[in-house]
Amino acid sequence: MTAETRPPMAEPQHRETLRQPEAFPDTEASPDETRRLSRGRGAEETGRNSITVKMRLAGSCAGWPRRPKSSEFYDAVRAEALNSRQRAILYVFAQEAEWYELIGAWAEGAYTLRQLVAALHRAGHSHCRAARRLNGWAMVPAEEDE
Repeated sequence: MTAETRPPMAEPQHRETLRQPEAFPDTEASPDETRRLSRGRGAEETGRNSITVKMRLAGSCAGWPRRPKSSEFYDAVRAEALNSRQRAILYVFAQEAEWYELIGAWAEGAYTLRQLVAALHRAGHSHCRAARRLNGWAMVPAEEDE
């Protein structure tokens, strides 16, 4: 069993639950936000090729026999039916990305916040380390959830 096929360990009970995707904006970063918040410079470091996603996955998946690429993450965020590798890639990002990486990858066009949250729900990762930070960026107050 490899790191990429091993089922994730049980998540701690103290983790916050990720809100529903509809609570999050489905907007891409403006050119100004991309310039201010992104490490990416040009198409070779944004979108499918997000440099922030690439660096996070390289550091977090160093032991994997075949390290995931940022394009695999990009596809996983948009996949309706996730395979086990895509679930693992999303799990790693949701558990290990820092707040500035979450917003940097958004600014680089790797996802909209709604796309990321929906993908994490589809993957079964609604109790992840990133939930607290992501929930703070929801556009709808929590009291309006139902």
